[in-house]
Amino acid sequence: MLTGDSLPGKGRLDREIGRYGIDAAENIAEDARHRAALLLAGHWFDWQTASALAEVDRTAVSNYERSLAAVQRREELGDASQLDVDLARAALARARIAAETSEGEARLARGRLSAHFPGLAVPATAPAIPAPEIADQELARLRDQVELNSHEIAAAEAEARRSESVSDRVRRDRVADPSVGVRVFSEFGGQERGAGLVFSMPLGGRYRRSLAERSEAEALAAQSDLSLVRFTVRETADADLANARFRLSAWQRSREALEAQMDALQKLRRGYELGEVDLDDLLLGERMTHDAFRENVRARADAARAVTQLRIDSHALWLAD
Repeated sequence: MLTGDSLPGKGRLDREIGRYGIDAAENIAEDARHRAALLLAGHWFDWQTASALAEVDRTAVSNYERSLAAVQRREELGDASQLDVDLARAALARARIAAETSEGEARLARGRLSAHFPGLAVPATAPAIPAPEIADQELARLRDQVELNSHEIAAAEAEARRSESVSDRVRRDRVADPSVGVRVFSEFGGQERGAGLVFSMPLGGRYRRSLAERSEAEALAAQSDLSLVRFTVRETADADLANARFRLSAWQRSREALEAQMDALQKLRRGYELGEVDLDDLLLGERMTHDAFRENVRARADAARAVTQLRIDSHALWLAD
């Protein structure tokens, strides 16, 4: 018996199912690379931020050491009390504790980066956090690219098309492929010979109908998943844009606050030298300036992190390997 070809369209559907399956798998792999890029950026900025904060704290220790030395000299000259020396020494001790803590956090962040990405050549010291300066028009353009270049959407679209082709294929299988063949027979020791054409058409039953109904439901579910993925990616794009905008604005405000605080500290230092400002006020100004520097580092890092996330989600920044 020789089996005939499939009914028209089934071969085309089989090819579509394979093509869409490959397309979906490739986009899923690219989306995994995208998530890896986000993870790398997160660990990288954690390390940069911790290292920058550690540098600020080391500078604060140096400032408090100079303050203590100045107070001790004044105490020796009878121009400051032992209480002033104790206050300056206590401020220095707190600064050293903060510096040691931030140094440990920087080492921990570097260790996490190296552990998650062992093939990455991590430098001994973290590079400076880049200035996240970018035009608002460019931010808006990157936001649009998040949806256009989304591998998650592409994978969901391919899966939806594959499920639709599978459903169509199973629905056509309700009418089974016919069998056409030639039957040759020989009887009575070859005294009687004959040949005949045989045609067979199996009838579909409840089993084939249930398979068709299930594949149709799966195709509808894939379409629903696609709609959800599109909504999620659109939400991510809008959130990325909003986050980048307000982080950049916060960084600008922190720079203004830092400049004002530094001006105030210079006046306090000058006033203390002239005997017009108490040590308590000077130490408070030093601490507030230290806090302003730390806030500026965090604001700068948050802004750079937000812009980088938008660039990664838009595929303007990508992993080569």
